[in-house]
Amino acid sequence: LEQVWDALASHAHLQRLTPEEQQVLVQAAVTQVVARMAAARPQTFTERFLSLEKSRLLSLTHAWLALERERAPFSVIKPEAERSVVVGGLAFSARIDRMDRLEDDTLAIVDYKTGRPDVAQWFGERPEEPQLPLYSLFATPADLPVGAILFGQVRLGDMRYKGLARAPGVAPGVPALHASKFAEDYADWDALLAAWRATLTGLAEDFRRGHALVDPKEFPKTCRYCA
Repeated sequence: LEQVWDALASHAHLQRLTPEEQQVLVQAAVTQVVARMAAARPQTFTERFLSLEKSRLLSLTHAWLALERERAPFSVIKPEAERSVVVGGLAFSARIDRMDRLEDDTLAIVDYKTGRPDVAQWFGERPEEPQLPLYSLFATPADLPVGAILFGQVRLGDMRYKGLARAPGVAPGVPALHASKFAEDYADWDALLAAWRATLTGLAEDFRRGHALVDPKEFPKTCRYCA
């Protein structure tokens, strides 16, 4: 997908592609990526396995691009390579899968997942999936505010975007915050970002201070394998 969007750069370009042009583009990306992996793992990438992997990735990528065509217009900003961000005195390595510039000059942060991610894991005093909230606050260009935070669920038969946005219409199935089940907890989008900033900064500061009380998040589930 990174290879494909490096070539396309925008939703408008994707919309102009004929089926034949898309086939050529995706085939080239898959061939290049699989060749790189095969060179690194020659014992795994037998001739038969290589053929299967190419077929799998072709199907996945074409199915994902079909979903992308349904989105409102955007352009893709090539993210920086891995960078260091500091939160509450702790340094983290950050690498954003994708940043889209929307029509209103805000950013959509996209993180690809092959599983079934849950937006609810961004919330609470100890969020289970803090990566995207952290990236949206500390790892994006200062001159472009974040207008949407998205999981890209790349699964055959269940392709979808999951996430939240400042305004409706960013991607199929993604609600604006005010129309989501989280609306009653936040006055607006800025309040949500401020709450995330406070939560993540507080957790980082606690960690840096060595705050490590025994405090299972979901007892007894958290402790199931402690023994």
